[in-house]
Amino acid sequence: MEKTKPPITLQLTPTQIELAARMGVSLHDYAVQLAAYEKDSWPTEEVDKDDEDEDNPNNIEILNAPIAMLKNLWLVKFGYRWIEDEDPVLDDVWEDIRARLENYGLLEERNYWYKLKEDL
Repeated sequence: MEKTKPPITLQLTPTQIELAARMGVSLHDYAVQLAAYEKDSWPTEEVDKDDEDEDNPNNIEILNAPIAMLKNLWLVKFGYRWIEDEDPVLDDVWEDIRARLENYGLLEERNYWYKLKEDL
């Protein structure tokens, strides 16, 4: 008889719930992507978080998320279609994700339109 793994239960924090809502991604899709990356893949070093400093990148969850997770969330939200830089859906959160994906060379850009590069 084949053993099956028990289902994973993942409890999202209020920050993660708010982030998923701001991104326009369902909680299920966000949780699936989050569960795909074990805690070991997140930064493990202790960071001195200054709760009052909102500009500190260490205090911004999306700037510390694994890049592969951000790529998958972009794929869930936009697929492989072109997104204009001026698109209102690119709020601060998506703008941070776009910048990180672009820094990793994962986005194509043409006249301020962006598209996720396809895996070959």
